[in-house]
Amino acid sequence: MGTHEQQYTFAQHVMLRLARSGAVGSARVRYQADEFAITVGDDQVLFLSNIFHQTDGMAQDERDARIDRFLAALMSTDAPERAAWNDVRGALRPILRTATYGLGAPGKTPDLLSREAFPFINELVAIDREDTRAIVTTNDAERWGVPAEEIFACARENLAATLSAAALSPGALSRFVDDGSGYFSSYPLMSEWLAALATPDFRPVVFIPDVDSLLLVPDDPEILDRIFDIVEEQYREAPRPLSPQGYTLDDHGTVVPFDRAGPHPALPAAQRAAAGLAVTEYTTQSEWIGDRFDTDLEIEEFDLEPAFPATPLFVDGDDGPFTITTWGEGAEFLLPRADYIAFCIMDEQEEVSTLCTVPFDTAARITGITAVPGLTPERFEVRHWPEPPTLAALARADVVLA
Repeated sequence: MGTHEQQYTFAQHVMLRLARSGAVGSARVRYQADEFAITVGDDQVLFLSNIFHQTDGMAQDERDARIDRFLAALMSTDAPERAAWNDVRGALRPILRTATYGLGAPGKTPDLLSREAFPFINELVAIDREDTRAIVTTNDAERWGVPAEEIFACARENLAATLSAAALSPGALSRFVDDGSGYFSSYPLMSEWLAALATPDFRPVVFIPDVDSLLLVPDDPEILDRIFDIVEEQYREAPRPLSPQGYTLDDHGTVVPFDRAGPHPALPAAQRAAAGLAVTEYTTQSEWIGDRFDTDLEIEEFDLEPAFPATPLFVDGDDGPFTITTWGEGAEFLLPRADYIAFCIMDEQEEVSTLCTVPFDTAARITGITAVPGLTPERFEVRHWPEPPTLAALARADVVLA
């Protein structure tokens, strides 16, 4: 049985134990496969990764008893997400999730405390207990009366105090697999930890293909292309994928995606990973937007009326991979951020031609389009075809892509 099937079977068993406990009453219980979690009602999420790993290999009776203790702790009035600030601050840990995490989940999902960590990857905060784990919501922060920045900083400090030692071996790959409480996929947030791994010859590069694992390698050109291929495959096959991108230190000691860390022979592989992550995340978001427009005719929380949610196209160019999106005449769009925008028209024979292709930021400046407030990943609302003077300015900014 594959991991997806194992997790689904385990979740169904936990939901059955929960129903038998009578703790949920008439609240709706739903399984969220993307986060391996169970949602109870509108605002409580039971994350199953820890308990799944902890009960692996147990006899049936022992496993059920352990699951029942887990559920009792989560459903009690003393559950960690209901505790006071001084009771939880030592248990906070940062976690990384995709920007589209939670989109499309059945019913209303809690408003999680979140901020961007890397492109298409957000930083959240977990409350880690022996038997439970919850993700901090904006309601929690308001109830505690603690600024978001302090909550994030506290979580990072707590993780820094528990970091596992590691060594950077030339040509070697070190793999960390989480048992549910290691938080290895959060290590890229710890620039000091990464900086300590640097050697005179190589920078450290970390990969987080899924939420439970981390790969550590040197930026050795002889192995890095192959590592990007391995990680891409793991990312695409993971039950809970996170990122195909590598992360390393730039010249200022800041952790950045590898495609933003300067020249390197493996730069095309990093650009491919960056483009692949963008296309995957925007595809997920496009499906969610389309479903919302189909059912609600508008998206009230973003004050959006129907428009086509375009998805960027991946292009493997001569100078490296990039993404491009299309702004077509006679239609309204929610454009994703891409490397380029192609401005296209259709003639009377329904043949499509490209007037010009412009770098995204240049096109946004010339046309004046801006991102929809609060929408992640960001999209730009386009309701009108550019006027002739604007088209002329765009034509002057045209680039030739090969």
